[in-house]
Amino acid sequence: MTKENVLIFIYLYTLVSYWRWYQPELIDRRTATVFVILGYTISTASVLALTPITLTLDRGTHQQTMLGQNEWMLPVMLIGFGMFSLAKQHHFTSKIVNSIAKSTLAIYLITVYPPISTLLWQRMFDMHGIYDNPWLTAYALGIAALTAIACIAIDYTRRALFTISIDRNPGKWFNTLWKLSTKKHNHNNQ
Repeated sequence: MTKENVLIFIYLYTLVSYWRWYQPELIDRRTATVFVILGYTISTASVLALTPITLTLDRGTHQQTMLGQNEWMLPVMLIGFGMFSLAKQHHFTSKIVNSIAKSTLAIYLITVYPPISTLLWQRMFDMHGIYDNPWLTAYALGIAALTAIACIAIDYTRRALFTISIDRNPGKWFNTLWKLSTKKHNHNNQ
């Protein structure tokens, strides 16, 4: 972790832990909605206020969105806590969504594996040449969707293989290895 990331992690972890422990008493639906609206209002107002200033001073455009760039900034935290609270209060069940949600870790693990990451983001979907293209957002969302669908398909294949092999007799491999190790251990102790 570079620079202040460790301190930011501890800061956010403390806030989330406190909120997690006392959440039922802290944020109701109305307060959560106010948090989200307030966070977006502060972010939008900061961009509208800072745009003329940064253009006049020729300081660069990255300062226009500085209140919405980082996860420890107040607007982003208000939006995050508000959205999470609203989602937590809304009870929703769907077999399809739950089935796809089981693959989210697989999507992450597949895409951060260094050889796959290099293949995806440097060879197949190198976006350096289209940063100024007006279709950049649509292109990036399409790439993200295709990548997620491919990773989900890989995970569903893995699940199917596990269903017909490892999951067929749960615990059988562990029990076999345990018996072998205890048998070997008992043999060595005699």
